[in-house]
Amino acid sequence: MADASSETAAVKAAIDRLALVVDEMPPQLLALSEAQASAPAKGMRWSRKELIGHLNDSAGNNHQRFVRAQYQERMSFPRYVQDEWIAAQGYRERPWSELVELWRLYNRHLLHVKAPRPAG
Repeated sequence: MADASSETAAVKAAIDRLALVVDEMPPQLLALSEAQASAPAKGMRWSRKELIGHLNDSAGNNHQRFVRAQYQERMSFPRYVQDEWIAAQGYRERPWSELVELWRLYNRHLLHVKAPRPAG
């Protein structure tokens, strides 16, 4: 069983990796045209817009978990039915730049939420 310090180090490493991805990916994503972002990627059923929309949905669901885990002993969440969420939100019709910016900002916020807090 891992000790608390190795778990803390693993969490910090994951946070650092996410911060790097959040900083480096937007320019690469924004290099795609609206048409490229709207069309399903080869071999995929979702478009890139829907994929990033799914990541935004996951961020929203995880946001609740991260916050509630700080003060609740028992947690219960509704099941995330990803295909229904994607269909309900019409991500293919949204501007690509807005979806990428939402992804960037939401993940920046999650990094803040998961950052160590001073005691007291």
